[in-house]
Amino acid sequence: MSNTKPDQTQKADQFRALHHSDKLLLLPNVWDHVSTKLITKLNFPAIGTASIATAISNGYPDGEHIPFPRLLEVVRNITAAADYLPVTVDIERGFSGSINKLEENIAALIETGIVGINIEDSNVNHHDLLHIKKQCEKIATIRKVADDLGVRLFINARTDVYFNPDIKNPVEEVLIRAEAYADAGADCIYPILVKTYEEVEEIAEKSPLPINVLLIEPIRDLQRLQAAGVARVSLGPLLFSLALTKIRDSAAALKQHKTEDLFDGELLSYASLHDLL
Repeated sequence: MSNTKPDQTQKADQFRALHHSDKLLLLPNVWDHVSTKLITKLNFPAIGTASIATAISNGYPDGEHIPFPRLLEVVRNITAAADYLPVTVDIERGFSGSINKLEENIAALIETGIVGINIEDSNVNHHDLLHIKKQCEKIATIRKVADDLGVRLFINARTDVYFNPDIKNPVEEVLIRAEAYADAGADCIYPILVKTYEEVEEIAEKSPLPINVLLIEPIRDLQRLQAAGVARVSLGPLLFSLALTKIRDSAAALKQHKTEDLFDGELLSYASLHDLL
């Protein structure tokens, strides 16, 4: 029996459809209430989280060091602030050492109102890939839990193939994993850190799943990514890094008594700041 809210089901269907559209899905990644409210005012169709941003903004290093109950609290705040927007969450490796714990965690995450997750297929240092069979078991578990709860959770299967320099043909390995993950119930393949348009195009052409890429400098041309067949572009921690860089640089300028740049551009007004509540 489903215990999900009707609007969660609708958001899940909406989010899934965004990956099968002629329009490239641009997914900004947020980390708290305020960043979420800012994005909702810019009319993006959906939002996601980045694990490093949610962890560091709460005082923890990346790599599942943030306690899972704290992560749930952060996600609840984000889904509440997102209002009408679908939210997908980076859950790293699932915060679990067993299938039973993974089941519990996925159920708890769905209860927060999310409609999508990223699940990665490597160990904590991202170098050693999990055996395909083991990762497929995790994906199938996530799919079953979501189906039992009555929500079509969008499973974005992140593969860390490009972290491993020992893999001689990364495109081939990505495609092997995409095929297996699709059979297990995944909805999208995410070869994070793929760096060339040619590789992106080959994966998009041959993968049974839509492809998600991380926006990094070598493949930053959105028109080329769309032409290559990409369905979704994630920003990862980019907005978080940009925000902190701006704070650092502004404070450093102030320390040198340089204030002219502090008032460049249109600052958020007092009223606009309160609109973020």
